[in-house]
Amino acid sequence: MTDQRQALGAESVRQVPRPRAARRRRERVPLPLAAPAVVAVAFLLVPLLALVVRAPWSRLGELLAEGSAVQALRLSLVTATSATVLSLLLGVPLAWV
Repeated sequence: MTDQRQALGAESVRQVPRPRAARRRRERVPLPLAAPAVVAVAFLLVPLLALVVRAPWSRLGELLAEGSAVQALRLSLVTATSATVLSLLLGVPLAWV
């Protein structure tokens, strides 16, 4: 490794001291912000957990094979793919502007 550093001229590179703020230990989240954050996480996770618990897992294959489910899954895949392609076609060139 020292050979690589010498080859790259690492001895001429000096260490830049880190700012005082970066050296400090990470502070805790203030209590007035923690309470709304917990409520927001619960607001998102409780319905998701309820769906997972109440899903008819024993009939999942049968339900996914129904015509309306296949049609909905196909529509979701086509829509998500076209939105991704559209975002790439418009977003990547706009990133350089």
